[in-house]
Amino acid sequence: MNFFYYILFILVMSFGAQAQSDTTTASDFIISVNVTPAVCMKTKSISPGQYSLGIDLGVDFKYLINNSIAVKSGFYYSHKGFDNNIIDAPAPFYREYKSYIDYFEIPVVFELSNISDKRVTASIFVGGLPQFMLKYYYIDKVNPDQSYVYSGKSLSDHNFRVFNIGLITGLGINYELNNKVRLGIDALYKMSFMNFRTIDIHDGYGSCYHYSVGINTRVSFLL
Repeated sequence: MNFFYYILFILVMSFGAQAQSDTTTASDFIISVNVTPAVCMKTKSISPGQYSLGIDLGVDFKYLINNSIAVKSGFYYSHKGFDNNIIDAPAPFYREYKSYIDYFEIPVVFELSNISDKRVTASIFVGGLPQFMLKYYYIDKVNPDQSYVYSGKSLSDHNFRVFNIGLITGLGINYELNNKVRLGIDALYKMSFMNFRTIDIHDGYGSCYHYSVGINTRVSFLL
């Protein structure tokens, strides 16, 4: 975390110096295609889950207020997974219970950038993350015989919160390939603010919040 604050301090100081020297502002729109492999996790008050891989796919639109400040929003499909080992079978068997949740997300992000080179830009960003749950399903596996029991559940069956809101933040690097195309990579962190279940904490499930850490890669086009 200290490293994160250090980078933030450098960007803010650089922005201040750059803003004083800027006499013109940019008013360009940028559209980006994003792919984000992520490590997902849920916090659970009764039995915490284990890490699992997920992925985000999306398109966002950025408006450059000036050379240092931008706002952006977009549309994302987010697939999140959570693993649990459930110890309720006699040895040598054990159960693996894997939950998956698909979201439609509309991030709204404020971005602060510093032009460290003619072609390279460093940025830090933070914003809100409205999330709409599309689907929940699970895979229940008993080892070592590898038998599977699969069931797809509707949202109402498990009392999930269809709408959630969260935080999105990260650090990014952009490279200007030419006057119209940019390549970028971000270290990205996302978390939910609200319990994604609406059921009571005493019913055996407990409170559940999800978060993820990922590496976003993108191709951007100036409009």
